[in-house]
Amino acid sequence: MSASREMVVRHQQTAALGGWSARPVGFGGGSAYENAAPGLFGRGGNIVFSGYNVGNRDVIRERKSAVRNARIVDRNNALIHAGINKRATNLVGTNLRMRHMPNWRMLSRLDPRMDEVWALEFADAYENLWSLWADDPRNLIDAERHLTFGGLMNLAARNTYGADGETMVIVRYDEERRDRYNGAFATFLEVIDTDRISNRPTTQNGRFRSDGRILDEWGAAIAFDIETRHPSDPIGTRDWVEVQRETSWGRPVAIHWFNKHRAGFQRGMPAILHALRDVKMLDKFDDFTLKAAALAAFLSIYVKSEGTTTEVLKRMQTQTPTGDKTELESLWDAKFGLYEELDIAAEGQRLPILPPGDEIAAVTANRAADNTDSFHYIFERKMAAILELGTANFTGDYSRTSFASIRAEFMDAWRSTVQTRHQFTQAVGAPINMAFMEECLAQEMLPIPAGAPDFYENVVAYTQCEFRGPGMGTIDPVKDPTGAGIAIAGGLSNPQDEAAARGTDLIENIDAIASAQAYAKRKGVELRWGNTPPATPGSAADQAKQNAAGGEENDDVEENEEENPDE
Repeated sequence: MSASREMVVRHQQTAALGGWSARPVGFGGGSAYENAAPGLFGRGGNIVFSGYNVGNRDVIRERKSAVRNARIVDRNNALIHAGINKRATNLVGTNLRMRHMPNWRMLSRLDPRMDEVWALEFADAYENLWSLWADDPRNLIDAERHLTFGGLMNLAARNTYGADGETMVIVRYDEERRDRYNGAFATFLEVIDTDRISNRPTTQNGRFRSDGRILDEWGAAIAFDIETRHPSDPIGTRDWVEVQRETSWGRPVAIHWFNKHRAGFQRGMPAILHALRDVKMLDKFDDFTLKAAALAAFLSIYVKSEGTTTEVLKRMQTQTPTGDKTELESLWDAKFGLYEELDIAAEGQRLPILPPGDEIAAVTANRAADNTDSFHYIFERKMAAILELGTANFTGDYSRTSFASIRAEFMDAWRSTVQTRHQFTQAVGAPINMAFMEECLAQEMLPIPAGAPDFYENVVAYTQCEFRGPGMGTIDPVKDPTGAGIAIAGGLSNPQDEAAARGTDLIENIDAIASAQAYAKRKGVELRWGNTPPATPGSAADQAKQNAAGGEENDDVEENEEENPDE
């Protein structure tokens, strides 16, 4: 279908949006969020109450300090850093798969030719084009040519559910870039550092502007002010470019996504913000525990004696001629001489026999939390809950759990993962899918009937899709597939959903099975799938025994019939 409008003949915002360089930034300002308080890591994280304010006011005022604190923890705390990585990997992984599902029921009402058969053909053709674009090893989909689509979505998810609390993706179109790199598509993506979304110096927050977001009368973002460089970049002068959310004909351009926990929010806050105080407390606990252990090792053993410190120290050091000795010195010589004279041993080990009144003692460190593992576990449960991960998965320690508890924990985490994945991919991935399909239709790459319904007027019906990320995995390789089969047989599930739960696609699985069967047939090998029971060792022998037993029974019947012909 040729484009009914001017679809992709204009470039969006050709201003060069450069990279960034970081520099240390100190804390400063007030705090409505306890763990967003500037100086949290210097003052101990005392609680500060903000009062009854508009939610967006608190976010705008304290987001910078909150992000700085969260980034400090992300950079320096291995457990939080690994937890954020696991969160992003569970959500999208690095090989996010798109399953196109055009709404043929709606389209067929407008054009009977666009039925279910057409939808399958259309979806297959589009998914092949998507794979060529999204999985191109040249990484032309990435403005920086570093990641594939899955990698870009993983980065966006890490920004959203990590220290930034939000993400921004700009969908660009550049035919000159496509021709320069000998690519097939002009659409590509640029992930923007959200620090660059900010007001120009000549503007301020108000009804139609909020911290870099330009709003309509209902509070919806219609454009963004984006700095061409990171605010901390000392190279060049600061400049801004206005990027529209979408073109006049509806092509997505700027995608700004964050979790909104209160109506009116215009910027995102880091999810790990709620754990920062606990992280700092745990770090201090580890530091003091290590210092106590070092002190105990340094002062491990001491001698308790009736002698003076000077005399004991003198006797413990190399002795030198002292000349005439007083009675006291002679007494101490005799007393300390016992250590050498009483050479009593048991099984080769000398017994520590000391003079009367003396003893050897060891330093013991008295701590409020002697069981550090249990102390750590209390904080780790909080961190895992904030990242919506199972505690065992977050810490990598499965020694505290049983099989039943692991299964329950995984099911709860999986439910959260599926829901969050759907929300994130529909907010970020679906608009990207819409922009890419527009180019494919404009270039007449897809099978569509002449005179079909207009793409822009039915854009949702044309572009509906789902994104499939990593599967839940299998805890029990026998019980899990058996349970899935029972659910399908009982009408509680379907093969497509069960395949998606394992990170695969049913149609691709069927194609792979058909291809393997055809190859095996050419090689003279029989492969069995589905309801056909596989051959097992001894089955041929068992069959032979059954046949032999059946033959003997038949012989007995024939003999009985010959003996009793009347019967």
